[in-house]
Amino acid sequence: MATSYPWFPFYAADWTLSVIGMSAVQRGIYISLLAYQWANGHAPAEREQCARIAGAHPMQEDDWLAVRAKFHIDGDRMVNLDRKSTRLNSSHSQQSRMPSSA
Repeated sequence: MATSYPWFPFYAADWTLSVIGMSAVQRGIYISLLAYQWANGHAPAEREQCARIAGAHPMQEDDWLAVRAKFHIDGDRMVNLDRKSTRLNSSHSQQSRMPSSA
């Protein structure tokens, strides 16, 4: 399920802590896949698809392993559970602000 928001919350402190030890390339791949997941509800779990999405083709094995570790794999999909819960909370928040029709 994709979100209706064209943006996602970005918490600088959380991001900084979550990417400690990642190279600049890995960080770029990671943020690209988070954005893709936000728009599409999930990212593909296939390395070559992720490389094309992130503009990192071909993707090195160590880059793939570092980024993939940030996601939960479910068949052919990957989901960053922190980002998924943020999206669900945002959707719930948006619905609770919508006026009810009476």
